[in-house]
Amino acid sequence: MASFTGTPPNQVPTNSDLGELAYIDVEGLPYLPLADVATIAGTNFSSWYNQTEGTVVAKYIPKGDVNNESILTLSDTTANNRIAYRFTSSNALQELIVAGSSTHADISSTGNNTTGQSYTAAFKYSTSDNEVYVNGVLYGTPDTVATIPTVNTCNIGSSFGSGENFNGNISKFAFYRVGLSTTELSTISLV
Repeated sequence: MASFTGTPPNQVPTNSDLGELAYIDVEGLPYLPLADVATIAGTNFSSWYNQTEGTVVAKYIPKGDVNNESILTLSDTTANNRIAYRFTSSNALQELIVAGSSTHADISSTGNNTTGQSYTAAFKYSTSDNEVYVNGVLYGTPDTVATIPTVNTCNIGSSFGSGENFNGNISKFAFYRVGLSTTELSTISLV
């Protein structure tokens, strides 16, 4: 299996099998302004997405109340099949995996939403290991069993459709086609 090497996120992970490891980074591009949403679909999505496992990294700055708002959602454009990185109604950061209308993983904990403060979160998904690290620290309790839904769209700054727009800025989004190790998740969420 491929693994991450290098200094994230400024260096693309190097590996003898790069076909197993993709990396997308929007660092250096302008912040996604409030209420703006980026959508990736079709071959622009399927060319890099790994259905079995992956790691999403997002650097974000809340600009106010963020309850029921999404940083990033991978979905089939419905609520029935999605992997969502969002805030709950109580402002708790959450990794939510829903397949066939059933919740298969739900990792959430309070904090990490102070207005104006920068956070970097690393979200790992797979059928056997789902974890969240924020600023180098394990967040919530890892979930060890999940059915990963079939998805075809990535929404940055919102949920599927046009709902749950994030009240803040997202300055970095990166996707790794593998589930990074605990050490890698901790390290990459420090930048």
